[in-house]
Amino acid sequence: MNVTTDWKTLNLTGATQVRDVFSHSNLGLKNDAISLPCPPHGSRLLLLKPAASTN
Repeated sequence: MNVTTDWKTLNLTGATQVRDVFSHSNLGLKNDAISLPCPPHGSRLLLLKPAASTN
């Protein structure tokens, strides 16, 4: 099953860097939304940073 959200729902705008915290992997730059698989009763933890952020 895929879980999808858009940046507007999260009160974000513009390009955003996405990192999967559990798998220690960068998912890249996403422009306005993200959709990822998530197993039943599973979870995903993502770190979202504005693309211009240097931290």
